[in-house]
Amino acid sequence: MVMADKDQTSYEDPNDEDRLDRLGQKIAKARGEKHETGPETHSTLGKGWRLATELVAAPMVAGAMGLGLDRWLGTLPLFLLIGIGIGFAAGMLNVTRAMKEMEPDKGDDDDE
Repeated sequence: MVMADKDQTSYEDPNDEDRLDRLGQKIAKARGEKHETGPETHSTLGKGWRLATELVAAPMVAGAMGLGLDRWLGTLPLFLLIGIGIGFAAGMLNVTRAMKEMEPDKGDDDDE
């Protein structure tokens, strides 16, 4: 196997700069298209599923944690009920936050 000296081999190609420019333009174009997301791009069904998932998942997770504590401490239904209550409150908070994210900006015309 013959190895070439670094000084003898030139890796610079005059077309490389043009190719890099074209690649940069393609990347910028692709990024521009992908970042055009907002409240108007979400489907109504997707919004509904997100809200339902937020509302159901939090009480289930917190309830499971409460059940685990109950079994560990031998205090069955106490922490289960507390966990479900906290989970429901967290789920409602998450739904409220998600609704605010999905809400289109109405502008700040009320400041006048």
